Amino acid sequence: MLEAQMVTNVVGVVIGGLITWLVTQWYYRRAAKDLEKEAIELRRLINYMLLGIENMGWIKLNRDEQGNPCGFVYILKPESGTITIKGSSAALVKTSHKKDD
Repeated sequence: MLEAQMVTNVVGVVIGGLITWLVTQWYYRRAAKDLEKEAIELRRLINYMLLGIENMGWIKLNRDEQGNPCGFVYILKPESGTITIKGSSAALVKTSHKKDD
């Protein structure tokens, strides 16, 4: 009798764990897809902002072979003269859209 209850409990725990794992996997995959869509949209908007700032003459974007921003030169225009500050590519958004699915 006790052994049958133990087996029933173990089977219940295993089935409950499997159901929990399946639900969390489904939720994780859905959340990851939503996050990827959001990241792509944010990259697009940031690139538009960088282009707008470049068109205003505040910065000059350095570009890689594909035309993606990979660095910038910040141009200060005080009343007398021009000051130039160079920035690294760490300040820019990478635009590679790789799918791992």
